[in-house]
Amino acid sequence: MTSDTPRGLHGVRRLLVRMPNWVGDVVMATPTLRALRTALPDAEIVLACKRYVAPLIGGHPDADRLLVLEEHEERGLRGWWRVARRVRAQTFDAVLLLTNSLSSVIPVFLARVPRRIGYTGDGRGPLLTDRLGPELSKGKRVPTPMPVYYQRLLDLVGVASVGVEYVLPSRDGAREGVRALFGRLGRDPGRPLVGLNPGARFGSSKLWPPARFGELARELIARGLQPVLLCGPGETEIAAEIRAEAGDDLLDTSATPIGLDVLPAAMRELDLLVSTDSGPRHVAVAGGCPVVVVMGSTWPEWTAWNLERTRVVRHAVDCGPCHLKTCPTDHRCMNLVTVSEVMAAVAALLPGTEAPSEG
Repeated sequence: MTSDTPRGLHGVRRLLVRMPNWVGDVVMATPTLRALRTALPDAEIVLACKRYVAPLIGGHPDADRLLVLEEHEERGLRGWWRVARRVRAQTFDAVLLLTNSLSSVIPVFLARVPRRIGYTGDGRGPLLTDRLGPELSKGKRVPTPMPVYYQRLLDLVGVASVGVEYVLPSRDGAREGVRALFGRLGRDPGRPLVGLNPGARFGSSKLWPPARFGELARELIARGLQPVLLCGPGETEIAAEIRAEAGDDLLDTSATPIGLDVLPAAMRELDLLVSTDSGPRHVAVAGGCPVVVVMGSTWPEWTAWNLERTRVVRHAVDCGPCHLKTCPTDHRCMNLVTVSEVMAAVAALLPGTEAPSEG
């Protein structure tokens, strides 16, 4: 890992933070925001983020406002200049880039932001004023918990860590709205509520077979728990497969999907979440909800943070972790995970839950 001579953030009055693009990474970046706010109590901190994550992070207590980017706004010369004009008009003193792409640094370089802080790689180095080389092994990044990865950039500019907890904004009335939705679906307040998050925006490589989620729902019901299906946009087929396997006692939100703006409130209503390795697992941690993660294609080290109430169920396979969006072979990393293994993890996190019998 290499770095230029570090410089502090003294004199920075307006800071732009280019937030990560994935929901989970946004959550894992919130300790970074707390450290920045502590170091710069009087500065204006603006978060640049993709529109689809704006409902999750907007109104964050450690930031002042958002600069929302459209899905493809940072692509191509015309897009770079468009973003550059927006950034230049706001006269930022510095930008902290929590992204790794060349396309995210070009606009702030064109906007002539005086301080541009980020990791090298993807040809970005010459465009940065404060740069850090990622830790590499055989030419590849060494898997590191993302909060640690982000904190190393803060260390470069003399900003100390002030905590490890994830913090998301709370919305007025959100929790009441979620309770009302669950009530309409048939929520039984006398039974622990277990959320099932079967989707993953990243790609199908992260998905556990829907039939397994359906079988898991039946096992949960048999043990006196009430499962609720949490599906996002475009996941109606997955939801239908799970419903067909699970039976009528499964609460299903797929007809009225829970948006990112109220997802933190939904997680606070759950007694536990069973999830793929996707953004909602981190939202759940931020809300204090225990999580069982079914993981296959990704390195667990990237997300090895705040795991006190998390159980990761995975199998090491000879072809992984691959980090591919789709599996080119037999998806063995996920197919090897059994319902019994997941139920054992549920029982470990929910006292009083009957664990599955051996064999």
